Amino acid sequence: MKYIVPKDGGYIPADFGIVEKNDCAVRAIANVGAYPYPVALRLMSQEGRPRGRGTPWDALDKVYKMAGAFDVTYYGERMRRLSQKHSVPFRPQGMTLETFLERHPKGRYVVVITKHALAVVDGTIVDMGKNKAGKRLMASYKFEE
Repeated sequence: MKYIVPKDGGYIPADFGIVEKNDCAVRAIANVGAYPYPVALRLMSQEGRPRGRGTPWDALDKVYKMAGAFDVTYYGERMRRLSQKHSVPFRPQGMTLETFLERHPKGRYVVVITKHALAVVDGTIVDMGKNKAGKRLMASYKFEE
């Protein structure tokens, strides 16, 4: 099994004196530079993210779009219904994380895979841990350069 190891771990809550866990969606938006970590955490909480728990999809989608995400795409059959709910383009054929990195060597993205969100900046993952190269994307959110 092939893994992609990030070159940079990005922001962590402790950098701001915050104790938090299961905050990958918050770290991802901070790591693309859309909001500082404390602001991203506050916004996600206001939209329904419970402290220390994962971010509900509706909150994630709303905050990412508020932060200026555009060119949003949902991938795979499991995302068909959510794509209609959120008025987001849908591609029934999924894409692996490795393929996404190859096809997007420039730009700032938040990529959502099963139970995890991570930042991709200029074709490089910014995240705290390694990720399986063959993991299928659920969504990608592009942010301004």
